[in-house]
Amino acid sequence: MFVRLTLTTVFVGLVFSALGAEAPRLPFAPPPPVGEHPRIYLTPGDLPALRARFTPPWLEQLPACQRVVSRARSAADPDSGFGKALSKYAAGEAGMDANISESLVCLALGYLALDEAEFAEAALPAALRALGNGHGNMWLRATLYDWLFNAMDNEQREVARSALGSACAKGFAAHSKPYRDHGMDPNVTTYRVHNWIPHIIGGEFLMGVMAIEGEEGYEEKWLEAGAAAMVDFLHVGTGADGAGWEGVSYYGFGLNQGTFAVDGLARRGYPAMPERLRHIGTWLLYERLPWPGEWNMTHDSWMTPFNSIWKRVAAQWPDEKSARLAAQLLPTGQNNNLIADALWGFPPDSELTLETLDLSLAKYFPFRQQVEMRGDWSEDAIKVHFESKFHGVPGRPGHQHADRNHFTLHAHGQSWAIDSGVHWPWTEGHNAILIDGIGQGQFCPSGRICAYHHGEFATVARGDAKKAYDYEIYFPPFRVDNEWHGDMPDGGEAWEYLFFNAARRSHNPVKRAYRSLFFMRGDHSYLMVVDDIQKDDERHLYEWLLQTPLSNVLDMSRENGLTIRPRWSGEYLETDRASGACAPLALTFTAPETGEYDLYYLRSGHRSNSWNYRWTVTFNDESTPQFVGSSEWRWARIGRMQPGENKVRIQLLVGDRLRVARFARIPAGALPPDRLTDMDDFQGEFLSVGEETPDNWKRVPADPNPARCDVIALTPDDVKVTPDYYARVADDGKKKGAQYRIRLGATAVAPRFRTVLIPWREGVHGEPTVTADDHNATLEWPDGTVDRWTFASSGAIYSDRRDAAAVERHQADSVRWLAAHLTRWEVKGQLRLYMARPSAVVSLHEDTLSISGSGWLKLRACDVDVTRVVANGRELPFDRFGADVLVDEVY
Repeated sequence: MFVRLTLTTVFVGLVFSALGAEAPRLPFAPPPPVGEHPRIYLTPGDLPALRARFTPPWLEQLPACQRVVSRARSAADPDSGFGKALSKYAAGEAGMDANISESLVCLALGYLALDEAEFAEAALPAALRALGNGHGNMWLRATLYDWLFNAMDNEQREVARSALGSACAKGFAAHSKPYRDHGMDPNVTTYRVHNWIPHIIGGEFLMGVMAIEGEEGYEEKWLEAGAAAMVDFLHVGTGADGAGWEGVSYYGFGLNQGTFAVDGLARRGYPAMPERLRHIGTWLLYERLPWPGEWNMTHDSWMTPFNSIWKRVAAQWPDEKSARLAAQLLPTGQNNNLIADALWGFPPDSELTLETLDLSLAKYFPFRQQVEMRGDWSEDAIKVHFESKFHGVPGRPGHQHADRNHFTLHAHGQSWAIDSGVHWPWTEGHNAILIDGIGQGQFCPSGRICAYHHGEFATVARGDAKKAYDYEIYFPPFRVDNEWHGDMPDGGEAWEYLFFNAARRSHNPVKRAYRSLFFMRGDHSYLMVVDDIQKDDERHLYEWLLQTPLSNVLDMSRENGLTIRPRWSGEYLETDRASGACAPLALTFTAPETGEYDLYYLRSGHRSNSWNYRWTVTFNDESTPQFVGSSEWRWARIGRMQPGENKVRIQLLVGDRLRVARFARIPAGALPPDRLTDMDDFQGEFLSVGEETPDNWKRVPADPNPARCDVIALTPDDVKVTPDYYARVADDGKKKGAQYRIRLGATAVAPRFRTVLIPWREGVHGEPTVTADDHNATLEWPDGTVDRWTFASSGAIYSDRRDAAAVERHQADSVRWLAAHLTRWEVKGQLRLYMARPSAVVSLHEDTLSISGSGWLKLRACDVDVTRVVANGRELPFDRFGADVLVDEVY
């Protein structure tokens, strides 16, 4: 039995708004006695604060509340489009859809917030049909019962309560059986961190349970079992650093559905708001790309973060500025996201920004084994994401890709190195390394971040992906209903086998697979990627991969690399606000007499909080399929231009933002082959978006100085640079997405991949002159700044010493250096020294550790008999249990 905590009424502090006034907050009081409503995540005691939010002056400062009122008044009008749709649904002439559900929930909240009976009268016929027939999700049905309870008669309440009770009983039977993938046993590690727990148990099951709590048909065991699963997820699936186990999108998706159950459980005394949740806003801010509305998409998810949970977290801890800012930056979407904003949102605070929050420019998240690095917090900043994480259930498959030691790079408003997203789970779709065409196992074990250092002018991180190459997780043959099945079970009881019988087998064993990222910041920011990978003592083809979107063009004129340029840097249109309807964008193009043309457009910005984009495209009076894929790709094909006049109409729905650049028309026959020889074949011709700017759109001028990114191989081995047009095609022949993939290939026993990525603008950052040999590299910048790199010889000292690097920055008569973070020395597997400069010499004699030369060293896990540390003849204070030892450090 789950033990509840004692909960007293806690009134959340009033939050300071942009206007210097205090916005009313809900008190988060315990539920009222049985039979009183509202009771799930609103109580009668909350109504005064709620009504204050829906009346001037606060209504004018809370856009979500304004939208609820506007939608409720429109839906209550029988002659409006929303009113007619509700009437048709109530009469059984139409099915439930997103518009009807939003109308219903806005009417129900408007009834409580404004105490207007006409809202309840307009909602009840459709709401009773939804409740009686099980239409809409459980969140909607439970909320309608809870909020319209006082407007119903006893017979209507009984019908609704009976339907909810029946649904809860079925849900409990389905999910309480041990070893189910969506079960309620919090001790079953195979599913305790899945997003399905808050989504199914919280968003579906528990909402109905708490709606009828204590009433006829309710069973106490339902609440106890569901609460145990939810609380377990919140404590296990969220790291102490605020990172979510499954990643920014799926983690947010699950919690988004379960946010209101989290609130309801907390009101009932369950520990459903653990302290670690207050830090998820910080994690979200670091995951955000420099420009508004996009987050780093990883693994098989392609959504922006959902906003309900972040709003609730910010309301719980109003003094946690990172949580408030994360909530402020997220879009307001449909239904429960809109309601979260109306209940817990706050007026926008123009003084609370990424720049004023004063966060560190780099952060290591141990829970997910990821490092986030930035040049600054502006929209033009450079952002590097590095991960060597485990993604999924420990020892089992999940929403994970073969991408340990994968990184992404975004800078100066452009995506240069991207995550491929949903359609490429394999290593060849990530920024990683193939050996003889084979990557990491899919599914693969965890990697790890084995070193991290953040300094004034550089951040360095090192990842270890050895186990990901060594092994793959697979499914041995199994038996269901006396029949043997193959490797990948599908459906029914096979799910039990999937999570309890997966095994590990040898895949692509390697001696080592380290990758170190040196992110240099300041006036000259760039990324140095140093790889130390070796399969065995034989020669193999190693291919260093970089994924970049089709919105870029590859300039192959470099002998030892290439330059990536944006395909379009001209004028484009952008929606002027994050919520509210925008006028349709209508464009007309005249194609030449000959040939057909593929039509692409650039997109960016907010997505709706659903699986698909909430906008539609009509091409020559025919609707086109919505493009689903990572927002990093930036381009979406919507049709073919026939000779003559072609018309395109783009309609945004509520809550979205979209950028539309000028269009590219590309002759159908010019699509590049699998291996490209001339990348210019795919440039196309750009067409104007027209002279008029529709309502709620704004015209963004062309970039007079577009950025570019040099990718230069410093590898001493002969490297062949090869571009790919990399497309994923489904079994039905439909292309699911495409991007460019750059290969740096070297045949060697142990390739010393040292690759530098330099985003820059002409006359602003400048392009450096780069020279390199086996052990050194120099970057000389136009303003006289010089970065001197030193790379240690392979096998120089110990096995972990290979490909160590150090850098000195000579700038304005000063020298700053960063020690080699990717060095790790081991003595008997116990003494570890990090960050030794390659020129330093370290020796251990009896109980004395001697160091000669300059460097910054860190000692960890010192279990050997070291009692003295001597550096350059001078004895240093030493704490054998983990002190930092600084030797002639220069900054």
